[in-house]
Amino acid sequence: MAWRINGDHTARAATVLQELLPMVNPSEDHRTLYVSEGAESGFCIEADREKISIRYHDLRDLARGLLEAASCPGEGGTIQRRCTFPDFGVMVDISRNAVLRPEAARKLIRLCALMGYSFVGLYMEDTIDIPGEPYFGYQRGAMTPEELKDLDQYAAGLGLELRPYLQTLAHLNQIMRYQRYDEIRDTEDILLAGDERTYRLLDKLLKTVSECFTTRKVNIGMDEAALVGAGKYLEQNGYQPRIQVLQQHLQRVLALCESHHLQPQMWSDMFFNLAYGSYDQAAAGAKARCRPEIPPQVELGFWDYYHVGKERYKAMLQKHKQMTDRVVFAGGAWKWSGFTPCNAFSIETGRDALQACIEEKIRSVVITAWGDNGAEASVFSILPVLYADAALAWGIPKETEGFRILTGIQFQEFLQLDRPSRFSEDPTVHGNASKFLLYNDPLLGTFDSLVPADVQHFYAKAAGQLEQIEARAGEYAILFRTQKDLCRVLERKADLGKRIKTAYDSRDNKALEDLAETVIPQTVQRLETFQNTLQEQWLQENKVFGLEVQHLRLGGLRSRLLYTRQCLARYLDGTLTAIEELEGERLPFAYFDNSEIASLNYNLWSCNATPAVL
Repeated sequence: MAWRINGDHTARAATVLQELLPMVNPSEDHRTLYVSEGAESGFCIEADREKISIRYHDLRDLARGLLEAASCPGEGGTIQRRCTFPDFGVMVDISRNAVLRPEAARKLIRLCALMGYSFVGLYMEDTIDIPGEPYFGYQRGAMTPEELKDLDQYAAGLGLELRPYLQTLAHLNQIMRYQRYDEIRDTEDILLAGDERTYRLLDKLLKTVSECFTTRKVNIGMDEAALVGAGKYLEQNGYQPRIQVLQQHLQRVLALCESHHLQPQMWSDMFFNLAYGSYDQAAAGAKARCRPEIPPQVELGFWDYYHVGKERYKAMLQKHKQMTDRVVFAGGAWKWSGFTPCNAFSIETGRDALQACIEEKIRSVVITAWGDNGAEASVFSILPVLYADAALAWGIPKETEGFRILTGIQFQEFLQLDRPSRFSEDPTVHGNASKFLLYNDPLLGTFDSLVPADVQHFYAKAAGQLEQIEARAGEYAILFRTQKDLCRVLERKADLGKRIKTAYDSRDNKALEDLAETVIPQTVQRLETFQNTLQEQWLQENKVFGLEVQHLRLGGLRSRLLYTRQCLARYLDGTLTAIEELEGERLPFAYFDNSEIASLNYNLWSCNATPAVL
């Protein structure tokens, strides 16, 4: 029997207890649990051998308190904590193909509640169903108003806000294939500022958001729009300074927000880069060349998830505070560079960034989980990052016992999900080798020069470690199975192109025959297993839309492997006198100057797979 719940608690607390206790309540603990509201922010736990009492200020304090109470020793004690950041959340990208199923979103909300976050954000470029815009999010798994309202209510019951993260200027490339939206395209993925049709569309978007979300806070995006005013806008209006185009467009968007009673937040890079040139130039000491006027009602979000070192974050936050007193920081949980997360690196950057936020008295922090280039990695694969950042925010930065209670897996074991791309034990070094080695063409060998001699051993060992954890990982076993099956493919595939080229150049027909008759068939078989496991993981978490991209990519890889085998067989039987792809000189990798497998991040599948136009 687990905790006995004392019945003297509020109706608000009842939902939290009902939804969250089953996730953390130790079955061998027979004490009585008392919960009550208090005036002070945070929570206070008092425990002895007979009872556990939690006094909390708001529901998120109660949720975090439940997790910590679950690790209270039987002899008792007192724990008192509050979150350093009054506004502290997680933002999940549901625009790069992986749109969470409502049941998976509810699970994420529960986990975030227990970790002590106050909101969960959904990043939706076009993956929100807008009445009157049938092609907005069409066949992309767009969240319906009913789904959003249900999730909003569910989050509120656990003391969290559900928040919309939108785009009102750039990053809208997926809708531009439709003529009705191409007509209001400035250039690339940027809306045509100043055109009334643009603002009619944005009005519908903000109206939908206002009706589906209880919160009045909305992130309006407006980042990475460097070419604003340089396309159709330039043709229609002549040259206008970029800052003028940006500020005029922002004023129109702010007016729409006001009409729908929304409080806007936007990313800082456009204004900041106009002032300093770029984030990097500012961090290097560049002086501001202008002082953009930031409307007082706008929160400015500084995003950085790339750097280790507290002082850089502090300097950048200080520069932002010179522009406005409403600064928000956005860190990151790296799940956007392939199938494999970068937990260890994310924890390093998060520790320094959040410490800088504490010292600079930043009150609002969000941990972003983007999904660039197909959103291959599971949203639950980054739980160690979310837990570590939350632990720091709650004043216990090295605590990990709560993670074991939350997931059933030791913290350090969960970090092994990083293993397929982790070629350095230094946590400040990260790369995405497991993606570019997977898609590296076996005949063209673009990335072959990066492949280390012991790569087969590396992946065999990694697969064995992941298999051991999978056996005891419970509901998270699928995460470890996916990475294990990826490692098993790469055990055969990672150096395949290198071995083919070496054998071909040395005219070692025996080695070529072994590669064609044994290694490639094994690779194909393992690839099929990996694809099936990835599909299972995807469908547990995400709507089906976007899965076709993985089918196309992995199916294309399978086809290239079979073609390679055919080429080798035809060469060996004399049908081919030469294999064209293998005849030329093989140059070292040079897409980037960086040629270290441990630290290279090259995430574009189209370039991983081929140097040709795709």
